[in-house]
Amino acid sequence: MANVNVLILANKQDLPNKLSPDEIKAKMKLDNIKDREWCIFPCCAVSGEGLEEGLNWLEAHCGGKSKK
Repeated sequence: MANVNVLILANKQDLPNKLSPDEIKAKMKLDNIKDREWCIFPCCAVSGEGLEEGLNWLEAHCGGKSKK
């Protein structure tokens, strides 16, 4: 899976005990990923908030490594 970009949809952001994107980044050690693009989008599947933005990012970054 070399050069595969990573989208993380941080669901359940409507709940009080949610993990923030920064907490998710730390727990998943995402700063260690240097060979591909990654992004975390806070979202809520119930309301749909954040899903379109995340999928738009994925679409824009599907062709392998992209420029920032």
